[in-house]
Amino acid sequence: TVTNSLDCDDQNASVHPGATEICGNGIDDNCNGQIDENCTSNIRFTIADKAKLEGNGPRTISFIVKLSKASTQTVQVSYATQNITALAGPDYSAKTGTLTFAPGVRKQTINITINGDRIVEPDETFRILLSNPVNASMPDGEAIGTIINDDATAVAATVEPTNTAAKSVTVTTGLKVSPNPATTTLYVQLTGYKGNVTLQLR
Repeated sequence: TVTNSLDCDDQNASVHPGATEICGNGIDDNCNGQIDENCTSNIRFTIADKAKLEGNGPRTISFIVKLSKASTQTVQVSYATQNITALAGPDYSAKTGTLTFAPGVRKQTINITINGDRIVEPDETFRILLSNPVNASMPDGEAIGTIINDDATAVAATVEPTNTAAKSVTVTTGLKVSPNPATTTLYVQLTGYKGNVTLQLR
């Protein structure tokens, strides 16, 4: 070991100017005054879009958040849901939180509850947004969740015009009330109705 004014730790032969920075050891390996610099440049978050049939009750859509490679440091990222055409409350449960990746861990899961029903409606979507990355970069921090309608497309009814033969037409109506049971707020969604609609709540 040679003592000089450039070496920041004369007692450690692997620590010296020009040494390779070892991520996660908490040491200024190259004596430039920084610890673990450039350790996040090659580690990236990814999250993929997911879709699921809505079913007729609570179901779970699982979003997988991955690191491009294992890290020697603890990695974190925050997440939150955001409405697109699906509404937090009647269609899915809003959720926020923080994922923590211990050193060596590459995958974490965000589970979102969707509220299935028997109402005919278009497919509905929401976002998962990642933010505030720690010890990793985030080139793409968004995923789309799609709730796929799995109810019948329509109900066929017979009508009889006054001056023509009876014929079959397609009528699409729907009533969605959620959550059930409700505590403070009740959502009522009507589809395909014309004119005034009266609901009796008991």
